[in-house]
Amino acid sequence: MALYASRFVEKYAPQTVVWVGGANDFYASQEPKDIVEYFRAGAAAIPNSTRIIYMGTKPELVSVPFYGGYLEYNQLMKAHAAGTPNVVYVNNWDDMQADGMYHWDGLHLSQEGYDLWNCKVNALLRPELSLADARRLAMNMSEVCPIANRAPATRASRLR
Repeated sequence: MALYASRFVEKYAPQTVVWVGGANDFYASQEPKDIVEYFRAGAAAIPNSTRIIYMGTKPELVSVPFYGGYLEYNQLMKAHAAGTPNVVYVNNWDDMQADGMYHWDGLHLSQEGYDLWNCKVNALLRPELSLADARRLAMNMSEVCPIANRAPATRASRLR
């Protein structure tokens, strides 16, 4: 993304960029701090007038060996977003654990998982939503996405 961000933003001039990243980088054996630096390089190419909605990693059932790295990465991204004027970090850890969120493979989202994901993105894309309100909402989407209330206390939530 770092190589293409400025080209896409210049060509399409979006008001908002939804960025999903992190999980595949762990499969490539990258460290959390290195993945954050990759994000920073890409985000630096996007003007501060363009909001970036960053979707934090989610606890896929097959990714248990990476949970420690995911949690470290999510904390680093959350801290980075808090200090960056146009970035909203979305907590996907707490509410993407409910039964039925993933297909049989434990990796890809099911229809229910995508319903929650889409609800989050659509809520945060509202143009009237201030940065402060977006940041507050992105940490607990249950007020706009009722399905987010279904997450049980699982192994992933106990690791927090």
